[in-house]
Amino acid sequence: MAASEEQFLSLEDVASRLQVSDQTVRRWVKSGKLTAYKPGLEYRIRESDLEEFLAAREVRPKGPAPSPLEPSLLNGLEEDRRLRYLRPWRAFVHGLARRWEKEPPKTSREIAPLYEALTAVVEQGVFEPPERVGPSEAHELMLLTLGFQRLNEIANKVDQDEERDAVVRDIREKFSA
Repeated sequence: MAASEEQFLSLEDVASRLQVSDQTVRRWVKSGKLTAYKPGLEYRIRESDLEEFLAAREVRPKGPAPSPLEPSLLNGLEEDRRLRYLRPWRAFVHGLARRWEKEPPKTSREIAPLYEALTAVVEQGVFEPPERVGPSEAHELMLLTLGFQRLNEIANKVDQDEERDAVVRDIREKFSA
């Protein structure tokens, strides 16, 4: 189809076709993800640009999805459960570390959540994994350990705490075992 004959769509038409909000389409246009023209007050999107945009974002499964009830090759459903548990902990720990790096705690009261998180993780046996640990789980445990170490280093600049140091040392030893 020649450019002069090509169909142009309004922002609302694209949003309707893709079942997203007008604001989402507008964000795609403003970020340069979706090519559009603005001959007047409204954006216009060529059909071919929309097709190109969609083709670039096509997702195809690598293979048939396993049943959620089917155990994984490495460690059955247990590894999946542990990963669902470890990832939020890692996000919490690294988020707190980023916050403390920007604005370090000034009092031991501000450090209390770190000790509470450390204690909870150790008491729940997170660092006492089953005999076989899959690569994803080992990676999450390593990142969680590094996050706790970072937090403890920042906390020690404010308030040196032997008990907290001992918990972090215990975690490091369990992970490296």
